[in-house]
Order: sequence, then structure tokens, then C-alpha cells
Amino acid sequence: MTASVACVVDDAEQALRNKIKLRLLLAGADVESVDQLSFVESEQAPAAAVSLLRKSLFWSSDELITIDELAQRSGLDVELCRRARMLMGLPDPGEAALCRVEEAEAFGGFALGMELFGVEPVLQFARVIGSALASVAEASLSVFGRSLTERAD
Repeated sequence: MTASVACVVDDAEQALRNKIKLRLLLAGADVESVDQLSFVESEQAPAAAVSLLRKSLFWSSDELITIDELAQRSGLDVELCRRARMLMGLPDPGEAALCRVEEAEAFGGFALGMELFGVEPVLQFARVIGSALASVAEASLSVFGRSLTERAD
């Protein structure tokens, strides 16, 4: 690889890193965490990046609660929580503490929706959310698989 080609690759990699950092900041990640995110390849780098993404974009807490606690915190019946989780494609946790604490906030919104619109329309909404999440997951797997195939070639 010539020096000019290496420079273009380095510029492209730096641009990608800057885009990732910007998206993390826009998603609400704190500046210090983003600045500490290392793009140097190491065994810990992928785990650190995934952890930061998870905390910034999805779940901010590592606390897990039982389905009974989820029902209590959200104001819903335990069976309604189980049904809504199933419709969204989430597994039944049984009696184990496998529910994210943030689910209580979302399910609290479901409880309010059920008071305003009734149980069945909100469960239909949960079903649509589950279907949309399945489509996003399928598309992600397709893109990821294609990316791996292209890199292998």
C-alpha cells in the first residue's frame, strides 16, 4: 500500500470514528466516556464499546428485577406483564430476576394506555412493537452477514 492510499484509509477510519463518537454523544453518552472509548484493537475494546452503546442507547442500569416486581412497579397485573413481554418477543422470565428495571417505566406507560384506551388496543400496540423489533433484528442480521461475507472475499 502506498503512502497516499494509507493516508486515505486512515482519514476514512478517523471519519468513521468521529461519526461513531458523534452518534454516541447525540444519544446521550457523556463526553468523558466517549473520549475514553478506545478504537485500538484489543480484547477489551469490543466489550467496552458494546457496554457504552448499551448504556447510552438502551439500558442504563444493570439491575434486574422479577416479573412480580415489574408488575408492582408498573401497576399492571403479573399476567398482563407476561403477555405484553411475549407479544414484544421477550421471553417469559419465570420467577427469576431477568427483567430490566427500565421495563417498569415502559410498562407504566402501558398501564396508562390501558386506562385510556383499554387493554386489548394496548396489547395490539405491543404486538406491533414486537413485530417491528423482529424486522429490525432480521435486517441487522442480513447486513451483518453480508458485511462478513464481503470481508471474507
